[in-house]
Amino acid sequence: MRLLLLPCLFGTAAAWGVDGHTIVAHIADHYLSPEVSAVLHSDLFNISLNNASDWCDNFDHEDEGRWSAPLHFINYPGHSCTFDWATDCKDDWCNAGAIVNYSKQIFDPSKTKDERFVALKFVIHMLGDIHQPLHVSSGDDRGGNAITIPFPRFSNIEANNTGRDTNLHAVWDDNLVVNSIYETEDNKTLRSGKWVPHYHDYLVLASALEKRMDGEWAANKTAWQATVAGARDEATLRKGLAIVAKESAAAGCKYAYNYANGSPVKQGDTLNRDYFLRASPVIEEQLAKGGVRLATILTEALAQSRMASAVIV
Repeated sequence: MRLLLLPCLFGTAAAWGVDGHTIVAHIADHYLSPEVSAVLHSDLFNISLNNASDWCDNFDHEDEGRWSAPLHFINYPGHSCTFDWATDCKDDWCNAGAIVNYSKQIFDPSKTKDERFVALKFVIHMLGDIHQPLHVSSGDDRGGNAITIPFPRFSNIEANNTGRDTNLHAVWDDNLVVNSIYETEDNKTLRSGKWVPHYHDYLVLASALEKRMDGEWAANKTAWQATVAGARDEATLRKGLAIVAKESAAAGCKYAYNYANGSPVKQGDTLNRDYFLRASPVIEEQLAKGGVRLATILTEALAQSRMASAVIV
């Protein structure tokens, strides 16, 4: 992976919030074999997959890591709502290109442990990012960052509808995920009138998604994993990531940028519960896809390369 010290030319690089990345990581961890988990634990210097998942969002805000900001997203021109390697990821300088290039490093047993450690943190994070629909989105509005809106009114509980003004990208990074966590945690009984805690119990949504994939979503899970199977072959990985990016782009155009009636979300709009109810299943499916696909890539990268010789510490 070329580490060019370039200025961030493409606007703000955000990502799934901590909750989203942790959910993706937790799901991935759920589907790793004990043998692969042991190798991964060693390569991460005993840091958990969950804790490693958000490192890139801190790194790109540090002086030494600002060059990496464009690797969090893919910008397509206008409203093409798709992905093309040649035009949207020139020289692999985008999210999908970063996944390819850092995957090569975790596939390579000749790399030092320190090099694999950094590469793993990039792959873990970037696999989450590419599944956030507004991370494969229009460069015209910087993936929704330029569409400023009031705090959304997603919840039936008024206490959850209060906050500072935000933007469309941040809503898909955080607000939709957090409200899905609250409502999964509440199950069938909303906490109407009860105190709302100042933490987000990501585990309840991660566990709910794992339960679905072990049940009614089992066939879907197999199909999602197959998209990135064979990732040790670069051409196969590129083909799979193009499919993933196109999925995210299509979801963003249909569910993020537009309402159910086809009209666009505009500057200053207040997103309401109907918007949440339409978008929430998309968010949950994208988190699930990200988790199982991350598990597939990590399994192929680690199982064949170092399981036999790994020293577990």
